[in-house]
Amino acid sequence: MPQKLKNLINQIEIIDSSNLNNEIDIHGISDDSREIKDNFIFVAVRGSVSNGNDYIEKLSSCNSILIITDDKQVFDLHKSKVNIALVENSRLTLSKLLNFYFDFPSRNIKTIGITGTNGKTTVSTLLFQSLRLLNKNVALIGTNGIWINDEKKEATHTTPSVKELILLFKEFKAIGIEYVIMEVSSHSLDQHRVEFIDFDIAIFTNLTRDHLDYHITMENYAKAKKMLFDKLSINSLAILDSDDKWAEFMLSDCKAEIRKLSFAKKVDNYAIKIINSGIEGNKFEIENGSDVILIDSPLLSNFNIMNLSFVALSLDFLGFRSEVSDLLSKVKGPEGRMEKVNLKNGAIAVVDYAHTPDALEKALKSLKELTSKRVISVFGCGGDRDKGKRKLMGNISNQIANLSIVTSDNPRTENPKAIIDDIIVEMKGNFEIIVDRKAAIKKAVLLSESGDIILIAGKGHEKYQVVGTEKVFFDDFDEIKKANLEL
Repeated sequence: MPQKLKNLINQIEIIDSSNLNNEIDIHGISDDSREIKDNFIFVAVRGSVSNGNDYIEKLSSCNSILIITDDKQVFDLHKSKVNIALVENSRLTLSKLLNFYFDFPSRNIKTIGITGTNGKTTVSTLLFQSLRLLNKNVALIGTNGIWINDEKKEATHTTPSVKELILLFKEFKAIGIEYVIMEVSSHSLDQHRVEFIDFDIAIFTNLTRDHLDYHITMENYAKAKKMLFDKLSINSLAILDSDDKWAEFMLSDCKAEIRKLSFAKKVDNYAIKIINSGIEGNKFEIENGSDVILIDSPLLSNFNIMNLSFVALSLDFLGFRSEVSDLLSKVKGPEGRMEKVNLKNGAIAVVDYAHTPDALEKALKSLKELTSKRVISVFGCGGDRDKGKRKLMGNISNQIANLSIVTSDNPRTENPKAIIDDIIVEMKGNFEIIVDRKAAIKKAVLLSESGDIILIAGKGHEKYQVVGTEKVFFDDFDEIKKANLEL
């Protein structure tokens, strides 16, 4: 439905403009120059690969278009040639314009956002499953794809582009979706992709080293995450792991109701009391004074206790308190998140997405507590990403696992052996290098004995290796099953 330009530009703050015709009808808005036609708005956004400002000249032949930029030099260069407006932030402007153009599609849909370095996919999946068990119409947007009730669409990013998101919410609204659960990445917050969404619940899982190739410092990374909590209203809820050192920073400007979870008993917190934790799962209570929620789940590890607790408090806030215990006894973790495979020799292989120092440490420590025998670690680090975490992960595996097998994990355009050299630089004893991931998994399985636990980390649900710029099919589960046949 076309919109008058004057109605659209009333939604944004323009610093300067040239040749604006407020009465023209706008038929579309995009930051992709290939989509621009007559009577469109083109918002020039600087990306990591390309810069939208470089395409302005090409668009000058289109009739009745408006170009928006946040680059003063670009504005000055083109203001005598095209209809152009200067704004402070192009990404934020794009989000505001699209939201108005598509009539605020996220309104009246309860939206839950989960952010943090680790745990986003598990929390979102458990909450999605719980609401589906209650026969609610639910959508899930995250690392493992986009789910609309029981139908799956593939996703290329944890959080899609702002235009993709807005069109998704438009679709959700049209088909009667009641709840949307989103993994909210730091990139999407920093780039204002979720600016148009009024979140009812925001969950902060943790913050540890990751994405520093983009954010440069942990402080910048934390500030990006904090944006989710800064935008909450007084009617919404923030749920946090208060044992995380960044939790109070996240809350410093938060207006929402706050619920803080902790494994330690602290004033005003929801304290987690473990009753039983083992290879068959976890039984625990969430206590807030005399108020107690009992959870008995087949999910492994202490960090899944925290993940389940996030879900429990979310369901409580949404009005499903009486169903929480039953629901969380039934839900399953997402594929490739602490997922168990029993081996013929009595050992267990666990596939997990752990690809950061903190995630690897938590996974190994939790598995170490579940066996009196050996823990064998198979892991690597991605190429063309934060190199600083490589030796950290090497040292963590070296210190916790009884045996570490260092291998490839999405080497991309780097030499896999060079990545491994970065990982092992400070490792001493009890480790092997097997560059071929298939051979590394096979070696770990064939070496294992009854009672041993093998952690195969880094890939989780992914069914590929990125070698060079190509995705090559690879499945950790398939390789475990093949090796198991040889036991």
